[in-house]
Amino acid sequence: MLNDALLITHLSHHLISLLQGIDQQVNPLVELVQVHLHVLLLALEVLWLLVRVEILQLVFVVATVFVFQVGVVVSAGVALLLQLASAINVLAFLLLAVP
Repeated sequence: MLNDALLITHLSHHLISLLQGIDQQVNPLVELVQVHLHVLLLALEVLWLLVRVEILQLVFVVATVFVFQVGVVVSAGVALLLQLASAINVLAFLLLAVP
């Protein structure tokens, strides 16, 4: 009975030592994986920031083109109205000039 108890104690000591050694070897690996995951998450955040900047630039470009097109249309409309008013003035002058 004493020999069995000594054997169990001795083997359990070796098992605990083995588990502690495995734990000490696994901890640096877990920390390395954590660091790699943090770097990956930071890279994804930077990528998302760049995507948002590109989308914002695209919105500004589209808005600028739209405003430019509306400005061209308004300018053309104003020019057309000015030509029409000038033609009406000429017509009125001609109608009033004839006796």
